[in-house]
Amino acid sequence: MRDLAIELEVTPGALYRHVEGQAQLVALVIDAVMRHVAMPAEDEASDPWERIRLHVRSLTSVLDDHPGLDRIIAGHADDSAAARLRQRWLVKQLEQGGLSAADARRSYGVLTMYWLGSRQPPRAFSGAFYFGLDRLIEGLRHRADGN
Repeated sequence: MRDLAIELEVTPGALYRHVEGQAQLVALVIDAVMRHVAMPAEDEASDPWERIRLHVRSLTSVLDDHPGLDRIIAGHADDSAAARLRQRWLVKQLEQGGLSAADARRSYGVLTMYWLGSRQPPRAFSGAFYFGLDRLIEGLRHRADGN
């Protein structure tokens, strides 16, 4: 916090008038950046499974634009209002794809572990991630179809 105050050319006391401490500051940064993750509407992609793919690709792009943020999220979690909105949106897409409410919530957890885990060191991010994402979504779709 002291280093940030110096960078901002304010006193640490002035900084603490706006944020309670490092944990709140980290949460505010995560929230501000993650608000840029797309949640495509039905007019952008009629298929909920495609909306999920577009969402995860947007998430990946946002994190690529902010190196290290994925590790911060893994270490501090993201329980911001934006995160709760993304969670509700993604669960809704999974339900629209045909999963039960319980399976949609569990699937949200699986997708989150998949994208976040894929970004942790050692990281050799490549087309393999999107290949795996497609297989994961196809498996969820298959389960939703009852096959």
